[in-house]
Amino acid sequence: MDYSELERQIALASGLNKRDYTFTTWDELEKAIADGLETLNNEASQQEVNEEIKTIETAVLNLVKLDYSVLELALAEASEIIDNNKVQYDFWLRMNSAVEEGKIALISGNQEKMDQVAEELDALLKEYAEKGTIVPESSVIVNTKEVEVPPSDDF
Repeated sequence: MDYSELERQIALASGLNKRDYTFTTWDELEKAIADGLETLNNEASQQEVNEEIKTIETAVLNLVKLDYSVLELALAEASEIIDNNKVQYDFWLRMNSAVEEGKIALISGNQEKMDQVAEELDALLKEYAEKGTIVPESSVIVNTKEVEVPPSDDF
C-alpha cells in the first residue's frame, strides 16, 4: 500500500488553524483526519486509502473561512463610544449589551451570529451618528468615568 499521499493530506489538514473556520466545517475536517489516521493505523486496501485521501481533500475544500473584520470594526467603534462619550443610559445599555454579545460571537465560530451582531452594532452606530452626544437634561447620562443623575427631592 502507498500511504504517502494520505500522510501528506493529513499533515496539510492538521496544519490549518481551527479558529479561522466555522465550527461545522472544521468538525467535518477533524472527522476526516481521524478517519484517515485510523486508515493509516489499520490494514486497508489502496481503494480505502484513496477514499480517505479524497475525503480529506473534500473536507479541506469545504472549509468556510470566518470573516471577523466587519464585527471587529463595529466592536472597536462601539467600544470607543461607550468608553469615551456621554450617552443616554438606555442607549448605553443597548450598545454595551451588543458589544458583549459581539465579543461572544467572535469566539463562537458562527459566521451567521457574527454577521447578526455586526448588523445590530451597525444600527446602533448609525443611531449614535444621527443623535450624537445630545441628551435631554432629565436623562441619566452614562460615562464610564462618572455617572450623572439629575437632582431629586426623593432622598
